[in-house]
Order: sequence, then structure tokens, then C-alpha cells
Amino acid sequence: MITMPFPEGAWEARGNHIRNTVRQGRAAMPSFREAKISDAELEGLIDALLRGELANAATGEE
Repeated sequence: MITMPFPEGAWEARGNHIRNTVRQGRAAMPSFREAKISDAELEGLIDALLRGELANAATGEE
């Protein structure tokens, strides 16, 4: 679980890793094409992950 934002200096590399993993799959995780997750949705998800916004949603904090 991601509990805090990634350092801003790592955002580009981490975003590329997440994007590639979603589009190409990895180990047991299948790939997701744009028909399932649009580029805009994927970029929004990556942004939220990098900023740590989803950690607060998972714990119910604001």
C-alpha cells in the first residue's frame, strides 16, 4: 500500500513504470489496453498514486 507521496524527483520514472506495467502487464497482472483504461484515466490514476492521494482514500482520511 502506498502511504505517502513519492518524491517529486522520482515522479517521471515512477509514472513511466506504472504506465508500462498497466499497458504491458507484469507477472500475474494482465495488461490493460486503452479500451479498458483510457490514457486520460491512466494518467489520472498515476497522478493520484504519485501524490499519495489514494492512501488517504483507503484509510478514510482527508
